[in-house]
Amino acid sequence: MLRFIALLCCMFLLAGCAVGSAADPAKPKTVKVVAPKYTPEAKAAGIQGIVRLSVEVDAQGRASSVTLLKSLDPGLDKNAIEAVKQWKWAPTIKDGKAVPVMTEVDINFSLQK
Repeated sequence: MLRFIALLCCMFLLAGCAVGSAADPAKPKTVKVVAPKYTPEAKAAGIQGIVRLSVEVDAQGRASSVTLLKSLDPGLDKNAIEAVKQWKWAPTIKDGKAVPVMTEVDINFSLQK
């Protein structure tokens, strides 16, 4: 019987899209990552791929807003969003102060034998 594992190695790929000035291309660093779960329906259907999210990280390093940029499956999209809402980032510092920043996160759902 196949064991299904959600491979999340690519979820750590913060796509490097932090918003800032050209002189300050800061990207928040993750300090806590919560892995999303595969839904039974997606496993049964063999759905694999990437959910891309836009995340606003507040000055305290929490996800204050998460927006779906690339959908894969409604259940996987929902689980990816809920997981990323629990992530924590090291605050982004600019001019000595913690500031909010935008970034993109790719969650890679992959089934493996």
